[in-house]
Amino acid sequence: MKKSITIVTLAAALSACCVPVVGQTIYKVNTQMNLTGVNNDGVAVGYPDQNTPYYLWRAVEKGPNQSAEDLELIGGIGPGDGIGGRGRFSDDGKIISAVTLADVLVSKGWTNTIDMPTVQIKDMYLTTPDVLFYGVAVGVDTETGNSVVLRTVKEGEVWYIYDNSCIQNGLKQGAINTFSVFYRGSILLGGDNGLCYQGNLGNQWLNEVDPRPEGLTKNVKSYHAINFIDAAPYCGVIAVEYEDGTAGVWQCDNGEGIYTMDISFTDVTEGVKGLTGMPTSIVNDGTNFYMATNDGSVYKSTDNGKTWESIYYGGSNVKFTKIAVSGEGKLAAVCGNGNVYICTDGSSYWERRRVDDGSGDYKWYTVAFDGEKLVVAGANGQIYSSEDYGETWVNEGEDLGVSSDIYAINQTSTALMVGGTDGCLMRKPVAETKNGAISSLYDMETQEWTPLKSTGYMSDISFGSPYDISGDGKYVVGLAPWKESDGGFRSHATVWSTETGVPVDLGTRVEGRATRANGASYDGSVVVGWQDFFGPWYASVWRKGADGYTQEFIYSHEGVSEEDLDFNDNNNLMQNLALELRSVSSDGKWLGGKGGELSLIKNPYIYSIETGIVELTDNGVGGTVSDINNEGDIAIGWYGTGESGWIWTKEDGIMDINDFARNVLGAEYTGTLCSAYDMSPNGRFVIGYGMEGLNVFGYMLDLKQWLEDREQGTGIADVTVYPNPATDELHIDMLSDGNAHVNLYDLTGRKVYSSKVTDTSNVVNISSVKNGIYVLEIQAGNARKTMKFQVKH
Repeated sequence: MKKSITIVTLAAALSACCVPVVGQTIYKVNTQMNLTGVNNDGVAVGYPDQNTPYYLWRAVEKGPNQSAEDLELIGGIGPGDGIGGRGRFSDDGKIISAVTLADVLVSKGWTNTIDMPTVQIKDMYLTTPDVLFYGVAVGVDTETGNSVVLRTVKEGEVWYIYDNSCIQNGLKQGAINTFSVFYRGSILLGGDNGLCYQGNLGNQWLNEVDPRPEGLTKNVKSYHAINFIDAAPYCGVIAVEYEDGTAGVWQCDNGEGIYTMDISFTDVTEGVKGLTGMPTSIVNDGTNFYMATNDGSVYKSTDNGKTWESIYYGGSNVKFTKIAVSGEGKLAAVCGNGNVYICTDGSSYWERRRVDDGSGDYKWYTVAFDGEKLVVAGANGQIYSSEDYGETWVNEGEDLGVSSDIYAINQTSTALMVGGTDGCLMRKPVAETKNGAISSLYDMETQEWTPLKSTGYMSDISFGSPYDISGDGKYVVGLAPWKESDGGFRSHATVWSTETGVPVDLGTRVEGRATRANGASYDGSVVVGWQDFFGPWYASVWRKGADGYTQEFIYSHEGVSEEDLDFNDNNNLMQNLALELRSVSSDGKWLGGKGGELSLIKNPYIYSIETGIVELTDNGVGGTVSDINNEGDIAIGWYGTGESGWIWTKEDGIMDINDFARNVLGAEYTGTLCSAYDMSPNGRFVIGYGMEGLNVFGYMLDLKQWLEDREQGTGIADVTVYPNPATDELHIDMLSDGNAHVNLYDLTGRKVYSSKVTDTSNVVNISSVKNGIYVLEIQAGNARKTMKFQVKH
C-alpha cells in the first residue's frame, strides 16, 4: 500500500476573507462550559468543571448570548479525578453517550485453590458459610490411581486432603465419582472402588463390605450417582452399574442410620418404568427425586425413590451427563451435544437452549443451580451462566486461564467453584456491588440514562469511559478495564453494542500496555484511537471484518510495515509511527490525528489509504484534528494542548479560529476562542471554549451561510450522505430544514426511486432497491447535486 505525506500551508487561507457572511454566526454561553458534542439542530452537550454533571445548551433556540440559567441539566458526570470520556451525540441527535455513576457488579477473577496437577475432580459440594459442614471434593489422582477426597472449611478458599489413616478398605484405589451429604454432615461416597461412608464429621471413614440390597447377587462395577434428601426420614437413591453392564437403582428409607452404621437399601430397578440406559445423575428438590440417563431419558419419583415415571425423552443420542434442580420442578440437564435441556413446570414442558456467542463448539459435562441462576460447564474450560433459564448467557470462564475439562460445579452465595482435569479446583468469588463511573446512554426523548454493561472489573473509580458514539447510534467506543494473561487489569479500547450493552475488547498489541478508542465511523466498522507503548500514544485504527476487529498502525513515512517495528525500542517507534488518532469521517475513509515532537509527524494531520498522511500546516508546534467531514476537505482542531483553535479547508489551508469567526463569518464577540472541539454531522455547527479575561465561556459557530456561499449559493452544497455502501437506509444530513427531493437513477438513467426530505437529518428507506451502483440526485429549487453510491443488502 503506497502512502504519501502532503503539507498544506497557510498561504491561501486569508483569500477566504473576502466578504463576511451575514446572519447569526456565533452563540455564546457566558459561563464556564466545556462543550464536548453538538448535533445538527444546534444543541450542544458539555460540563462546567471536572466531575460535574452534563448540561444541554440549546444555542440556536435560546439565542446568541446566554447564561448558566439557560442550560438544561441532564445528569451524568464529566471527566476528571479517575473518570474519563466525553459526551457525544448520535447523528440523529437522539442519543448521547457519556458517563454516569451506577452500582455495578465487580468480579474478582479466578484462583486455583490446590496445587495437585495430576488430580481430576469428579464431584464437589459446598454449603453457605453459616452451615457447620462446609465442603468436600472427590476424584482420582490420574498418576497413582488413588482416590482423592478433599475437604474445605473456608468456603472453598483452602482445601485439605483427608488423612490417609482415615481411609480404609480399598478407598485408596479407583476414582470416586459421586457422593451425598446428609444427616448431621455425614457423607456417602461411591465410585469405581465401592461404596464408602463416614459419620461424625469425617473423624472416621468406614467401608460397607457388601452394601447390596438383600437377595441381589450381581456384583457392582461402579457407583454412578448418589443423592439423599437432607431431612427426616433422610431417604435416598443410588444408581449403579453392574459388572454385566446393566443398570441398577437402589432406594434407602433410613438414611439417618449412616451415623450409627445402620443403613440399608432396597433394589427398585423394576420400579423405573422403561429404563434402558445407564443412570448418570440424581437430584432432589426436597420432595421429589429426578434421574437422568445416558440414553436421553429423565425420570421423576414422587414416593422417595421407590417408583419412577419418565417425564422427558430427548432421543438415544442425547447422553445426559448431569441434571440439576432449583426449587420445585425447575430442572436443567446437559449432555455432550452442546444443548441445555430446561424444564420450568416440574415435568411436561422442556426446551432446548444453546450458548451462541461465537466462541466455538460446546460439550457440557455438568450443571448446577443457585436459586434462579443456572451454571453449565464442560470441555476446555467452558463455563456459562444464565439467570433467565437459557435465554441469555454470560461467559463465566472467559478469564479462567486454563483449558481443563470441567466435571463439577458448585455455586453458592459467596463463590462459584469448578473442578476438573489437570488439578483444576478453581474459585471465583461472587461479584461485589460497587458504585462507580460507567459508560451510559442518555435518551433525549425520554430524558433517561441507561448504563451499558461493565467488563466486571474496576479501575480507580471507573468501569469504563465512552469517547464517541457511531453515527447510527448502535455502537459506543472508548476504554474499559480488562483482565490480561498475567492476572493484572489494563484499560483496553472497547466497543459497546447499544442494543445489548455488551462490551467487546479490542485488545492491545503489547501485554501490560493500554489502548483507547477515540472515534467511530457511522456504522462502527472503523474505530480510531491509540496504542500505548512506553508513554507516547501512537495511532491505531481497528477495522471490522467477518472475524471481528483487526488493529492496524499508521506509519509516519512510506516503506514502513509492522515488520520494521520494535515494540521494545521507543526510538524505533518514534521514527516509524504517527501519534494518536482522534477522529474519523462518517464513511470511515478519513482519519484525523495528532502531531508532535514524539513522532516525525510534527503537525496535526489527516489520513486516508489513498493519500497517506496529509499534514495540515508546517509550523511544527503540534496539534490535534478533533473532527473531519465526510469529504475530507474541512477539518477542525487545536494547536498544542488546546490553547488555540483552528479550521482547515482543502482549498484555503489552515486558519486561526478567531480569524475565521471574525473575518470570514463576520462574527462579533468579545474574548478569544481557544479550541474547536466538535463539528455537527452536517458540518454546520462548530463548538469549543473561549476565554474573556480569566473567565471561561462556551461558544458555537454557525457555518450555514459560509458553506452555502462556498458552493456558490446552491443551498445544498454541504449535504452529507452516508453510509456508502448502504443497505436498507440512506442518511442525508442538510444544513437546515427545507424542501428537497431525492432521486435515484440506475446506470442506464432510469429513475428507480424518489423521495422528499425536509429536515436537517433524514433517513431514506431503500430496502426495496436492488443491489448495484446508482446515481443519487438531490434537488432544492434550481440547485442540484449528484453523487454515485452503492446499494448492498
